[in-house]
Amino acid sequence: MSFKQLPLPSHYAPDQNFDENYYPNTAQLLQQAEEWRKKHDVKPAAGDKRRLTVLSIDCQNDFTWLSGALPVLGRSGKGSMEAQQRGVEWGYRYLHMITSWKNSMDFHPLFQMSSVTGHVRKDDGSHPVANVPITLDEYRQNYRPNPAMCKMLRVDPLWLERQFLFYIEELAKHGKPLEPWGLHCLAGDRGAALTGGEEAFRLFHAFVRGAHNTVEVKGTSPLTEHYSILRPLVMRLFDGRPIPGVQKNTLLINDLATSDVVVAKGLASSHCVDETVNDFLTEIMAIDPKLVEKVYIMRDCTAPVVIPNVVDFTDKAEAAFAKFEAAGMHVVESTTPIEDWPGINL
Repeated sequence: MSFKQLPLPSHYAPDQNFDENYYPNTAQLLQQAEEWRKKHDVKPAAGDKRRLTVLSIDCQNDFTWLSGALPVLGRSGKGSMEAQQRGVEWGYRYLHMITSWKNSMDFHPLFQMSSVTGHVRKDDGSHPVANVPITLDEYRQNYRPNPAMCKMLRVDPLWLERQFLFYIEELAKHGKPLEPWGLHCLAGDRGAALTGGEEAFRLFHAFVRGAHNTVEVKGTSPLTEHYSILRPLVMRLFDGRPIPGVQKNTLLINDLATSDVVVAKGLASSHCVDETVNDFLTEIMAIDPKLVEKVYIMRDCTAPVVIPNVVDFTDKAEAAFAKFEAAGMHVVESTTPIEDWPGINL
């Protein structure tokens, strides 16, 4: 396979990654893609002898823009936008080498365990402060489940309280607090859509290479958080039964495990990227520990959650990167030519 870099196509402009009003014209992209394929003699993805799969995590409007519900701005203040610019430009340059580009997407209900709407204070019935972690002891003392969820789930208040406490206890076993996020990426809302720049690349690559670039949806269950596209944080009820509709994404796990190279990027490095890569690490260690060597994380195509004067998860993200490197995965920069990535085998 050739390691040559393709030029950026004419429909692309860097400003697209910083313009929340930009969205591609699908019909025009299809025509441009056909012309691009012929001009650069790009072969169909189905003929790839070695498969390079990109897992692009949660590049959605609510995580990207200053006006979004939960912008992942990093310490630079533009981390989400800068990360996506680097990611799609890397994608365009190596479009002929990428077999599949898979996007994960949050798609949340209005009332959920991981949202402020899932909880109320015992004293005045108000919701918790968004994006501020709550420990198990704090929850027992000050909070309870939102009674509105009882009717939605068709359960009684005692059942819901027992389930919520069990859930938070399960998080605590793994050193995690409850993180009640502000409303974001609501099912059917514009905030849940992929950004225009990300969607333009996903479509263009699919049209040029005949690639089935699937969108993988997560976070739809009201009873668990779903940072990782591979599995939710908690998968069972307090009585041992599985949470209805919740399971591991075995099809995606198998697809990634059988790819020759897996490249991860996206938002946020401190949460959904961390949890997804960590879950993949767990899965492939059980299959074949040598598979860690084919996983690459493009550090400069990620950004952590930083909310000024509230929380800064930059150090958490850096600790995750260090853990993955220690396990044998590769943390790389998109600006490094892919042929210079350590151990690359394409």
